Amino acid sequence: MVSLVWSVRVRVLVSIALGAVLLGCDSNPQVSPSPAGSAAPTSSTPAPTTTPVVTAAPTVLPSALTFRRAGPAVGFKNDAVRGEPGWVTSGLGDPGAPTPDVWFSADGQEWQNATVRGDAFELTRVAWANGAFYGVGTRCNVYDHPQYCDFDGVAWRSTDGLTWKRIGGSGLEKVGFIEGPLAASNGALVLGWVYARNRNGVYWSRDGVAWTRVDPQEFGITSKFDGRVDVIASDSGFTLISVGCKDCPPRIYTSANGRRWQLVAELDVADARDVSLASDGSRTVAAVITCSGDACRTEIWSSSAGGPWASSATLPASGTPSLTFAGTAFVFAGEGRNVYLSRDGSAWSEVTEDFGDDPPRILQGAGHGSPCEIEFLAGGNGDIVLGAEQCGAWRAALP
Repeated sequence: MVSLVWSVRVRVLVSIALGAVLLGCDSNPQVSPSPAGSAAPTSSTPAPTTTPVVTAAPTVLPSALTFRRAGPAVGFKNDAVRGEPGWVTSGLGDPGAPTPDVWFSADGQEWQNATVRGDAFELTRVAWANGAFYGVGTRCNVYDHPQYCDFDGVAWRSTDGLTWKRIGGSGLEKVGFIEGPLAASNGALVLGWVYARNRNGVYWSRDGVAWTRVDPQEFGITSKFDGRVDVIASDSGFTLISVGCKDCPPRIYTSANGRRWQLVAELDVADARDVSLASDGSRTVAAVITCSGDACRTEIWSSSAGGPWASSATLPASGTPSLTFAGTAFVFAGEGRNVYLSRDGSAWSEVTEDFGDDPPRILQGAGHGSPCEIEFLAGGNGDIVLGAEQCGAWRAALP
């Protein structure tokens, strides 16, 4: 059982600690010559509407971005997504009376608190597909003491971002933590990583109602995995990158349906610690944190149209690598809230961030007032939303 207050206050530290645990993996996996996955399951929800919208980009990247808070300075923020109706941020409300904290904005400037129906603790990860937002999170099963509980996974759906209906969660019972992220494509939902009792893994669902763990052998895992995973979606399916084995390189997999995966690349990176992925629909970019002793850096790798992967840039390290495509440019949030932009994922430029009189700082609890490192980053239609669990979220528009 888990203390509610403890689980909120130290969730970030738990996530970092878990990412440092080694995994057992196949040292000689078969790399497929093609990223093609197996046939998609027959389903109409969610449909493949995930290719990023590439808007007309100005010739010169901006040298500065103005960030303003996305929603009020309350609650704990975990994720953000842009859908056709607008933006959604998700997380946890008051830790004293835990409930999901979800906010919606049609334009990224005016924000409304959403209604999340059904017993729940928090809404952790969100995605958009086939005219609807999908969300996953947890609800608390209280047993011997009201301050302690076991968690079950829960899934929601919303067509407008303001009213969320619980749709299921079977298969996600007794989870410890939903790391995510959540991605949707080709009639399937993929949940990047779930910590569960003897069932850690990547989870798949046809509609968000029932969830099944993907066979760990799909990723060459031969013992309990406690590494780091990121997964993104496109019209052709899913791309996943995993890291966590000290002697194994970061590995990239693709899947058409989210259940059967093929290893398509191994990146020549030693002692990789964390990863992030983004795509503009034709180019896929990976950010990999790698360290030699105490010296760490971010290596940027990219692949065009499913072709070979190549190292393309080196950026400063970050506590949690955050990479996205915002419609006109790739965006990377690095150490100390530094933001970098790139048109092609190869040439990067740092921008000046203006947070006004409301910079990212821890809102409450231990470390109150301390600066935050960026923990999540989302992009869409020329907008960026970034944030951290204990600090809130901010939005900027790319000119």
